[in-house]
Amino acid sequence: MIQLLKLKHIPFKTIARTTAGIDFNALEKLFKTNNIKFFYTMPRFHNPLGTSYNTAEKQRLVALAIKYNVYLVEDDYLQAFETDAKADPLYSYDLADHVIYLKSFSKIIFPGLRIGWCVIPELLITTFKAYKALADIDSSMLSQAAFAIYIQNGMYARHQKQLQAIYIRRSKVLIAALKEKDTEGYLQIFETKAMKTHLLLPDEVPVNYLYKKLLQQNIHLMNLENNYITTSPPKNLLCLDVTNVAETEIEKGIKILTQTVNALFNERKH
Repeated sequence: MIQLLKLKHIPFKTIARTTAGIDFNALEKLFKTNNIKFFYTMPRFHNPLGTSYNTAEKQRLVALAIKYNVYLVEDDYLQAFETDAKADPLYSYDLADHVIYLKSFSKIIFPGLRIGWCVIPELLITTFKAYKALADIDSSMLSQAAFAIYIQNGMYARHQKQLQAIYIRRSKVLIAALKEKDTEGYLQIFETKAMKTHLLLPDEVPVNYLYKKLLQQNIHLMNLENNYITTSPPKNLLCLDVTNVAETEIEKGIKILTQTVNALFNERKH
C-alpha cells in the first residue's frame, strides 16, 4: 500500500497499488478532501509487487502534488538495479520543490554501511537538519570518506554492474520457470526485472494455506501481511523474492510451487 501521512495526527490514509498502478482519480480526491502533507511511494521496483511507475504516471503524480501542495516522499532505494537509462525518478519531473528524494546504498553494498542520501526541498531543510541532529547527532565521516574512495576508483560501478547482471539473470530464470511450470494457467504472473515479483492466486487457493503447504516442502515465502496495514490487507497475493536464491534452485522451487497450487485448486474445486 501507499501511505498518505498527516503531520499532526498519527492515522493515515491509504490507496491501493496493483499491477495496473494506482487510481489517480481516487488519489486526487484524497489530496483534495484531506489535509494531506506527505505522500510516500516507491516509484521503482515496488516492494513487494516489483512494479514501477511509467513516465506518464510519474508526471501525473508530481503534477497532483504541486496542485494540492503535497510533498512526495520518493523512496528510490533500489535505483542502483535499474538498467533503463530513461527511467528517471519523480524528482526529475519536479519543477516546484515538492519531492523529497531518498536513496540508500544498503541493498547494493551492505546494510551495515548505514549510508544514504536525500534531496530536501528548501523550505524543509532547517527542520530536517534539526530532527536529524536529534536522531543521530552527526553522520559518520569515516564511512563516507571510505565509500567516496570506493566510488571514485570505479569499484562501485563495477560492483553495481555485476549485481545488476546477477539479479536480471535470476529474474529471467524465475519468469521463464513460472511460464513453463504453470501448465494449468491458474496463476496471474507479473513480469519484472527486479529481484521481486508477485503472483495473483485464484480464490480457490488461499495464500495463508499455501504458505503452510509450501513450508512443509521447505519452500519459504514472505508473508505479505507485514507489508500492508490491517485495514487494507493484500488480496491473495504471493510474493517471490530471488535475492538470496541460487539460480539452480529457482526452477526447483517454482516446480514445487506450481504443483502445490494445482493440487490445492483441484482439491477445493472438486
